[in-house]
Amino acid sequence: MPRCTPLGGTRFRLALWAIDWQFEYRADDQTPRKKPSWATPVPSTAWRSSIIICRQPATARFIARHLYNFFVADEPQVPAWQTVPPHDPEAIQTLMDAFIAT
Repeated sequence: MPRCTPLGGTRFRLALWAIDWQFEYRADDQTPRKKPSWATPVPSTAWRSSIIICRQPATARFIARHLYNFFVADEPQVPAWQTVPPHDPEAIQTLMDAFIAT
């Protein structure tokens, strides 16, 4: 059975391979760099972005049609939604209005 033991330590068994390994962090081996902006947690910006996305009519239409399809009546598959109108446009509009209002 092949073994990989660069530093010794913990042994894991994966399907046909057994791997012995141990992680060793060395600060002198790391390149100091600034974190990219997308890696920094910014809850307020993410929250504002989700609010902007949820206020779009296309988002409301998509969610409303999914809810209608799940709870009320079967609709065509999602890829066909661009070409096939909903069975009950008034119900979809009511769900859209409620989604946008909340």
